[in-house]
Amino acid sequence: MNQVAIELKKVSKRFGEVVANNQVDLKVYKNEILSLLGENGSGKTTLMNMISGIYFPDSGEIEIDGKPVVIKSPRDAHNYKIGMIHQHFKLVDVFSAADNILLGEKMPEYSISQKAKEILASLPEDKIIKGVEKDGKITKTIDFKVLGDTMLTYLKVAALPFIKLGKLIKFDILAKNRAKTLQEVADKYGFEIDLKKKIYDLSVSEKQTVEIIKVLYRGAEILILDEPTAVLTPQEIEKLFAVLRRMRDDGKAIIIITHKLNEVMAISDKVAVLRKGEHIATVNTAETNEKELTEMMVGKKVELNIDRTEPHDMAERLVVKDLSIVNHDKVKVLDNVNFVARSGEILGIAGIAGSGQRELLESIAGLVKFNGGDIIYNDPTKNNEPVDLKSKTPVQIRELGVRLSFVPEDRLGMGLVANMDIVDNMMLRSYKKGHSVFLDRKSPSKLADEIVHDLEVVTPNTHTAVRKLSGGNVQRYLLAEKSLLLLPY
Repeated sequence: MNQVAIELKKVSKRFGEVVANNQVDLKVYKNEILSLLGENGSGKTTLMNMISGIYFPDSGEIEIDGKPVVIKSPRDAHNYKIGMIHQHFKLVDVFSAADNILLGEKMPEYSISQKAKEILASLPEDKIIKGVEKDGKITKTIDFKVLGDTMLTYLKVAALPFIKLGKLIKFDILAKNRAKTLQEVADKYGFEIDLKKKIYDLSVSEKQTVEIIKVLYRGAEILILDEPTAVLTPQEIEKLFAVLRRMRDDGKAIIIITHKLNEVMAISDKVAVLRKGEHIATVNTAETNEKELTEMMVGKKVELNIDRTEPHDMAERLVVKDLSIVNHDKVKVLDNVNFVARSGEILGIAGIAGSGQRELLESIAGLVKFNGGDIIYNDPTKNNEPVDLKSKTPVQIRELGVRLSFVPEDRLGMGLVANMDIVDNMMLRSYKKGHSVFLDRKSPSKLADEIVHDLEVVTPNTHTAVRKLSGGNVQRYLLAEKSLLLLPY
């Protein structure tokens, strides 16, 4: 039987009155891939953040290799050989892949004072000048061997600063020599990547590879991957899964946070299900199915077949014709895009990250100027009168009464102000509607309360900073705030 790599016992975490994790018990074994499954806001990422040192549990115990440990910071997690690959990569674009992996690595401890004490402890005990009695007289003589040994000892001490400088030069200036070690890590697990390339020249899957190699290079034995397949193509997902299997066979304990049931069944050995912050069950993947896992996630029977209703009263609402965009790097990111979005229907735009969907939606929202084509909005309040959005600013679009709302992929970076609470974020859209010099806070507060209640946004209150909400709850709030929804993915 495989050895337990990490075990959580009765771990709980609260944010104010909100219970993110409640008395969670979880075991992860070596040579095992565990999928952590749950709805948005079920506490998956919070639980993993406690393992990786980002949060500290309010109660409970964490054991690694059967011994209780205290993880107060990511540095502690690193020392316990835990590495987390976040959904949003933490890389410096202008650095090479190798430099990003080595970034933050410290030179091994070298204490001059400690080394000097060790060297001086070996000083000869005999005196350099000795008195020798001859014919009743004492003659002083020099013991050249003792003198030589003493001088050599002090020379060694004097050389210590230069030795440390040499080590520093070798560590920093000759850091490229460690690229061979990095390449060995990449080759061992089957990663296909040129570590000399700059981050901005890498694909999304290659950037993810850099993050994985980074934690492996630092000796991680317990790996946590947060939504690793969210931005990958099916072919890239298969390559990632092959790498994960090699890592598992090498003795690693791997935890994957995911929502995709087909991938859970394909890659994991066991599945742990969380619901509303509580651990429901851990089951062997081979002994379960997608329907059973779904029922554990939501707490009731679910029909996986979607009964789609036929759209009615369809009218052309948004018409995009021959849309082309050239970005600031003179790269054509959109080339003659055409589509029609009709009322009463949901239009999906498919594509992996970096395929131009962000630029497409930003151009429709008036955030990006496009180089060619037209975007026409048929205004239902004016008998479907066509409005050309090409020359309109976002403010002018709102003034026209066009209810066009944009949900960006970077929800906390572009969609919301992270340090502001829910009410204040709501006021960013309504502050101009006041009837006096004073801001109207009652209407945004009422609307915020309705959103929290109707969409079950888990938060202590509407005055909690949105950065403290889980990713799923941020998404719920952001969606509720919008009307005509444009989603990057």
